[in-house]
Amino acid sequence: MRFRPNKLAAYAIFAGALLASMGHTAPRHIHLEQLGNPSKDETANDRFATFTRQLALCFSPHSPSPPHTLGWLGTSATAFVSFEKPNWEAIEKLRRETTGPLLSQTSPLWTQLGIAVRKGLPYSFEVGLHAKWLSQSAMWTLAGDLRWAFEGIDYLPNFSIRVHLQQLFGASPLQLATGGMDLSLGYAFALPKGFILSAFGGWDLVFVYAASQRINFDDGEAKFTSLKPFSNSHNRLYAALRLSYWNAFAQLSFSYSVLKTPAAAAPADNPPPSNNDEGISSSLLSANFGAGYLF
Repeated sequence: MRFRPNKLAAYAIFAGALLASMGHTAPRHIHLEQLGNPSKDETANDRFATFTRQLALCFSPHSPSPPHTLGWLGTSATAFVSFEKPNWEAIEKLRRETTGPLLSQTSPLWTQLGIAVRKGLPYSFEVGLHAKWLSQSAMWTLAGDLRWAFEGIDYLPNFSIRVHLQQLFGASPLQLATGGMDLSLGYAFALPKGFILSAFGGWDLVFVYAASQRINFDDGEAKFTSLKPFSNSHNRLYAALRLSYWNAFAQLSFSYSVLKTPAAAAPADNPPPSNNDEGISSSLLSANFGAGYLF
């Protein structure tokens, strides 16, 4: 098989992103014991739910591309970097102990590096596979999706519907998975000298599953109540621009999510010891930049 120089450059970009992300691996661990012992504290499970929901939205896959398919013979590969800004002030309110934070080496921004591959299928379907790594940690995710697009009508925007599923690895003692469905609208504009600008955006409904292993607390051993996916759905809005030139493209996207956990119910004769048990509004802002190639 004969490779063109531009294809070799594309493969080099993807390999570089992979090596750079693995090179940033460092001890960033999750400390669920900071949420309190759920067998002793009735509100610990609510804090676990709030924490894992925001963590799940940090890792959940972004919308992959404009709402049109690659065609039966089309394939694309993308290297990307994403930045997440969780509401750490709200998250730190969840701690019940003072021995340390919920996440070691917490910084204002999370940086994730990753790669994505898409393959066109007949009847306007396509499949995608995504992998990304959180810098300064051993945590990484693997995701897959299936998308169908309605496209090709003049003066009307393209439309697509996508279902996605993702698993988080390297986050012991936490088990975390997300699934969901998004709807996207977009339109492509021809620019001078062969450039094409695609603008698209949409709505993503994300379901969260979270469970913990048994944890050794100072006052005993226990595990948190699991989150069931269909009772833990969250809305996310996103918008993106993609600039294409022949088979190469660059893309910038933004998404915004708000999660709300209600105040934990406490017996009338045993009120919460502090206002830490009030509902926590957790916002999440994400930005994603990617560059890729159509094969």
